[in-house]
This record gives sequence, structure tokens and C-alpha cells, in this order.
Amino acid sequence: VSQSRYKGWEQALHAIQILNAKQIQVELQAIYSPTEYMETLKQEYAGLTGVNWLGYLSNPAPLLAAAHASLLPSYFQESLPYAITESLAYGTPVIALPVAEIPSMLSTEWGLAGQLLRADPNGKAQVEGLVMAIQTYLDSPDCWIEHSRLARLAFASKFSLQTCLQAYKEVFDALTKIPQEQLR
Repeated sequence: VSQSRYKGWEQALHAIQILNAKQIQVELQAIYSPTEYMETLKQEYAGLTGVNWLGYLSNPAPLLAAAHASLLPSYFQESLPYAITESLAYGTPVIALPVAEIPSMLSTEWGLAGQLLRADPNGKAQVEGLVMAIQTYLDSPDCWIEHSRLARLAFASKFSLQTCLQAYKEVFDALTKIPQEQLR
């Protein structure tokens, strides 16, 4: 079974439908791996205003840098989703479910670099919560600016080259350290 089914696409598309019905215009740049499931969704939601079905992009950097938020309502238990790391690198706040390590990825000592969604009883994102999270950034530019600032801080503190090299060095040092009692 394709992981695409667990990425929360249907919930995201329903949220866009609700926002459209409220006359709130948003754009969703859908970046995804082409699968039969995604092609089915693309056909089913072909008339949905504001959705650009981009598919796979070898370099999503320009889109991430220009985005106001990254939406990842995935309920698939990915330990460290690259999409979040990439979004944080560009200062793009993330709207996601609190699965696996996502809460720690978004966490800083000053707050979250985005918004964590509530899950329904099936573990999927609550659609109304998605709508509210998107509306928060539309209605409160100050909140978006703060989350964008925190996204850059989260990336620098957790995923920058310097941070990763130091963490690897500590692991390698611990693995290669010979206990003193073995030296005697």
C-alpha cells in the first residue's frame, strides 16, 4: 500500500473545499510522489479551486521559500520527515499532526515553529482543525511572522550542518571511548 494514503491528502483537500465555500482563497501547491492513489485524488478533486497538482519536484526549494506554510497532516509514522526539515530551513511554518518526532522537530525554547493538529478517533487530522490552522495564518500575520522566525531557529538548532556534525561526533566519541576499567 502506498504511503500516500497516510499523508492526509483527503483531509487537506476537504479543508480547501471549506475555505473556498467561505470565500477564503488559498493555494495548495501539491508536491507528491505519483501513485495511483494520488492520480485518483487528482481526478476526484480536479475542479477544486486553489489546488495546483505539481507532483514530484526534484528541487522544491523555490516553492518552500515562497510558501506561507507547509501543510503535512500525515498520520504515517515517519520519524523525521524531510518535508518538515526543508520547510524549517526556509523559515516556513509547518501545520502537522503530532506523530513520531514532528513535535520535537517544531519545538524551540520560545514556542512551536508552526501548529500541531488534533487527530480524529482514526488518527487522521480533524478537517476543521486544518481550516482553523490555515485561517490563523491568514487572520494573524504576526503569528505567521513569529512562527516563521521560530522555523529558522528550529532548523538552526536541530538540523544545521554544525549541529549535525557535533551530534555525530558525540555519538562516535561515545562509541569509540574505551571504559577505564578495560584499560587496566
